[in-house]
Amino acid sequence: MQAKGLVHQLFEQQAKRTPSREAVRFEEKSVTYAELNRRANRLAYRLRAIGIGPDVLAGICMERSIELVVALYGVLKAGGAYVPLDPDYPKDRLTYMIKDSKVRRIITQRQFAEQFAGFDGDVLILDESEPLDEYGEVEGNPNIALHESHLAYMFYTSGSTGRPKGAMNTHAAIRNRVLWLQHTFEMEEKDKLLQKSPYSFDVSVWEFFWPHICGACLVMAKPKGHLDNEYMWEVIKREGITFVQFVPTMLQTFLSAEQAQDLPFLKHVFLCGEPLSAALNERFCRTMSAQLHNLYGPTEAAVFITNWTSDRSLNRSVIPIGKAIPENAMYVLNDRYEPVAPGEIGELFISGIGLARGYYGRPDLTAERFVPNPYSKEPGARMYHTGDLGRWLTDGNLECLGRNDDQVKVRGFRIELGEISTVLEQHPGINQAVTVVCEDQPGDQRITAYFIPNAEFAPSISELRSHLQQHLPDYMVPSYFVEMEAFPLTPSGKTDRKLLPSPTLSRLMIGQAYVPPETYIQKELAAIWSGFFSFDQLGLDDDFIDLGGHSLVATQILVRCGHIFGVKVSLKDMLTQGTTIRALASIIEANLLAETDDAEIEALLNEMEHLSEEEIEALLK
Repeated sequence: MQAKGLVHQLFEQQAKRTPSREAVRFEEKSVTYAELNRRANRLAYRLRAIGIGPDVLAGICMERSIELVVALYGVLKAGGAYVPLDPDYPKDRLTYMIKDSKVRRIITQRQFAEQFAGFDGDVLILDESEPLDEYGEVEGNPNIALHESHLAYMFYTSGSTGRPKGAMNTHAAIRNRVLWLQHTFEMEEKDKLLQKSPYSFDVSVWEFFWPHICGACLVMAKPKGHLDNEYMWEVIKREGITFVQFVPTMLQTFLSAEQAQDLPFLKHVFLCGEPLSAALNERFCRTMSAQLHNLYGPTEAAVFITNWTSDRSLNRSVIPIGKAIPENAMYVLNDRYEPVAPGEIGELFISGIGLARGYYGRPDLTAERFVPNPYSKEPGARMYHTGDLGRWLTDGNLECLGRNDDQVKVRGFRIELGEISTVLEQHPGINQAVTVVCEDQPGDQRITAYFIPNAEFAPSISELRSHLQQHLPDYMVPSYFVEMEAFPLTPSGKTDRKLLPSPTLSRLMIGQAYVPPETYIQKELAAIWSGFFSFDQLGLDDDFIDLGGHSLVATQILVRCGHIFGVKVSLKDMLTQGTTIRALASIIEANLLAETDDAEIEALLNEMEHLSEEEIEALLK
């Protein structure tokens, strides 16, 4: 781990060693190390000209593409730090993030440019078709003087006050991570890593930068491709991916595919973002020969701080998070910051080179969460309150036992439940709200909002969902809403969450009258959907989202549709055009019709002329 340079400088050194090797592949396009470096340099010079430099933040609002990688390196080469502005976020949230971060320069693609029509700053359009020559020097690295303590990026995380907060991470932290990964797992030039995590999700950081310090190829999944299980299997096989990262929930879905099998070329699978269960560890080890690595760490500690490599034991009941990587440390402390004995439960604290500088513009919260480290000899050393409970195991590994506060992780996304409640209570029809996470089926977590309406104005569930969608990302919008007259209380007067009733879907909750399915396809779809929702009668116009559906459920539904109807429907089409049984049936019918030639249709019609309705339905089956 003695390589010299920050992550973008390590890439520059590699580009000099292997200029003609493929650096990034995206669908049918690719760029070499030399070309990627040249394009990033051009952007960096342009960014320098408009004021980007050390500790200056630049927003990036793009979808997955080669240009996104150019933007990341361009910002770092210019000396700045990038702030992901996910184009899928609601306008209200993006507006807040831009205002809060005081970002004055934004890099985007033409398709998203309209979102910044009123932005009082510089907007750079970075598309494949846009000429970069006008951005300044063509050759030569900018070589901006930077220290490892300068910022590399800032990610916004959910905040309990109702607004997200920006965690500022340094070059030292991400450099430490990628060098440790390379030292430990020895990625080679012939290797390929699949970049599939949303770039607004901090686990994406090492995906982008690790392959480029060793001459490997970064293969980028298509936009939203990480949500399409069939596509994931196809791209991993087609490209011969050797390194890939999953959130455990997504790995569960991946291994549930009908085509699940061992992929001998796949060397390493990394898990990050939420706990790895013993059942999933066992399932993976029975299916795959690749090594499985369980990473742990919050955004405030540069993606991850510990690692445990599965020992492939099929009898494990406890899955540890491992040990701290070099130049970092983990502590298990009581409320007096004293170490607890091995086996006893305490709060997990993090220290070392991986710690974030703090929260942007929030010195009070920074001081509260980042406290002086009494166990370090380094002057000014700090440690971070993770809010996670844990304990030391007898083998020296750590076990994480969940949260000690109101923060959760759902499908890998870190969420402050208090933020959802706060936004709900901003609706004029809500007096009080409490948000919890329920688990209908093992591994399937759903956010549930309980609310007490205003006596004069009780909003509908659809109104509340619409209100939240205007302010929060989709992954934070509850699946279920439960109206209550009063919340159960503990003896101390706090809401007793353990006594909140289990959410039950009802016609009132989804706000839709029952319309029975009529055609064969509609009835089959209703039967498929009923396997995912606890609802007695699924009607033609019941909305998938209102029922509590999300992208992972949609993926599994589409897999079953493919088996039964023999046609493929894209995840995008289902979530944008087919969220009801009626609409999805229409898409399937259109696809079936498109795959049937005129002669087949004419023959079928001739046969149907002499059949009864019952015989016609049997024939269609």
